[in-house]
Amino acid sequence: MKKSLLITILVLSFATLIISNVVTGVFGESRLGMFQTMGQPVHVMDVPDIQLITPPLLQLKVGKITLNEQNFYLVLGRESSGRPVIVFDCNGNHNLTDDSFDDFLFYERHTVRLVTHAQVRYGTDVVPYHICIIWNTENDSVAYFGLTRREGVLIVKGTTFRASIAETDSDGIYSKDDVLIMVDLNQNGRFETYEISRKILHISGKFYRIEEVAQAGNNLVLKETEERILVPILGKELTIPDIQLTDYRGNPVTLDLEKWRLVYFASLDKNKQARVFTLLRELSRIKNLHVVALLTVPENGCCPNFEEELAKQLEEIEGVQVVVLNMEEAIPVMEKLSLLLAPEMIMIISPKNELVYGTPVGIATNQPIWHMVDVPLSDPVSLVKALMGN
Repeated sequence: MKKSLLITILVLSFATLIISNVVTGVFGESRLGMFQTMGQPVHVMDVPDIQLITPPLLQLKVGKITLNEQNFYLVLGRESSGRPVIVFDCNGNHNLTDDSFDDFLFYERHTVRLVTHAQVRYGTDVVPYHICIIWNTENDSVAYFGLTRREGVLIVKGTTFRASIAETDSDGIYSKDDVLIMVDLNQNGRFETYEISRKILHISGKFYRIEEVAQAGNNLVLKETEERILVPILGKELTIPDIQLTDYRGNPVTLDLEKWRLVYFASLDKNKQARVFTLLRELSRIKNLHVVALLTVPENGCCPNFEEELAKQLEEIEGVQVVVLNMEEAIPVMEKLSLLLAPEMIMIISPKNELVYGTPVGIATNQPIWHMVDVPLSDPVSLVKALMGN
């Protein structure tokens, strides 16, 4: 396996040198540990639709998960002590008595979580696909999400970078529209937030878009593109992409200006509304500062009379370009501006087009479910004034 991987890397390195606008990736190892990907519901049955060998559990129910068009079964039930357990058929042999589960069960108040894996077949290869199964014991609802990353290398003009790829919609099928790629571009041994992308990466001064992904996630091709994203590195001159948005007053949003700019990104829920609008009012009073606020809301709003309350608040804020987006609308904007799904993010850009402040965000990778750790500003207004010399 290692010999064939080395041969593949050498071949792709040679090909990359010949085709300079193409970047290739090889991902040989499948590992546990990833950001929580898209959750998928699990249909639960009282009677299985296929003959299974099951452990002796009380109140037993059966569920089915499909990964790369292969079915894997799970059972829910209680031991004689009353403890709820989940058992998953990792090897897909329809025998749920030969699969270990106890070391990977986690309990919360009314929730049982099982971190496990399925042995998924891709052609002649069988690869572990790690998942987390969640059982709500109050209403018996069950869901799962992927926790798999494939580790390997990205080859750029003969230079090799450590990289990982993850499949984001939890169906076990890698495609260019549903992957996350992470590349250790500064080679410091960890992934920085600007080294993570769903579509476009900035590598050695050029931009590359994901063009092809093997269904198993073991190979990837990126091609040079004219599309641009903002690369948030402190002290560096920024490439400002065209985000093609209009604010709530119908005016086009622009960030490509020779003046101080502040980009504010926050999720707007009932617990944060007061802070968000207070901060925007205070920022609107700072002279010569162009503020763009991107506010994400749930599909059904964040609270009763949401639209009326939002309109009222926004009318009181002058000089700030406010854009309200649902998550589907927000994702492409977040990709272009390299924004992360954190509670609150701020970027401050100087008239020289340099990033002088960005909310510090780290990536915690010490648990199977990775997460972002941000350090929000306690007093953004004072920092902006200090940077602007006001």
